[in-house]
Amino acid sequence: MPTHDAQLFIAGSYVDGDTDDVITVHSPVTGEHLVDLPVPSEAQVDQAVDAARAAFDQYRHWSAQERADLCHRVANLIGENANKLARLTTIEQGKPLHAEAHDDIEDTVSLFRVSAEDSLRLYGETIPSSARNKRMFTWRAPIGVWAGITPWNFPLMIAAEFIGPALATGNAPGFDSAR
Repeated sequence: MPTHDAQLFIAGSYVDGDTDDVITVHSPVTGEHLVDLPVPSEAQVDQAVDAARAAFDQYRHWSAQERADLCHRVANLIGENANKLARLTTIEQGKPLHAEAHDDIEDTVSLFRVSAEDSLRLYGETIPSSARNKRMFTWRAPIGVWAGITPWNFPLMIAAEFIGPALATGNAPGFDSAR
């Protein structure tokens, strides 16, 4: 198998792609080659989905507070690495560092914080019934593993708009940022 500049993250480990396919990323500013990303095989995609399903079987039972804590930890990690992430966004996406990239990272942190707080307010409803001795109610339950493909122009922020709420509601996201 070819050696790429980067690896896939599957089931908690970094692994090489097992195809010859790559996505080559060039700087939109300089045209410089940045990285060759491996394209996963169908078997590797299946392995990633299986790992997400296994994680979901446990994660779906986390309490609202545990899910809120996780979203806050993600926000903290992004915030602690804000300068590096803003620089990477500028290099890979072409956004001006101080005029846009830093703001995108701050907005990403905020989205995870909002998701953390929302996880604590996911209530069901009591619905009036036409029958005298009946009460109807609803509750929210995680639905499972999902995947998303995002546009390239806000690489972290748009992903956070989906990943944060998924984590807050007990779902297990898989994610790919489209180019």
